[in-house]
Amino acid sequence: MDDRKLAPSEVFAGPFGLAAPLLVSGLATDEARSLAFSPKPSLIDPRRDFGLFVTRERGAEPEAISRGKAGGAGNDEMRRLMREWGYAHDKDSAPR
Repeated sequence: MDDRKLAPSEVFAGPFGLAAPLLVSGLATDEARSLAFSPKPSLIDPRRDFGLFVTRERGAEPEAISRGKAGGAGNDEMRRLMREWGYAHDKDSAPR
């Protein structure tokens, strides 16, 4: 799935991981954010479920997310994973 755009049929959302082609462009509208709401991630069987599964907690609005003000521990964990996987660098350790 790397290096190619996802097809609408490959995007799923909510607690049950239902098809959500509206989310192929992201969480750009109130309808998309509502569709992705879930109190917990959907159950996924990695042997048969392929695609992007999206869930979103209520409360974190797009403006806060883009400014890095939302998510708290979740944002910290994602930054740590991105560094470990080589997708992101700390300001002090960024390649020059």
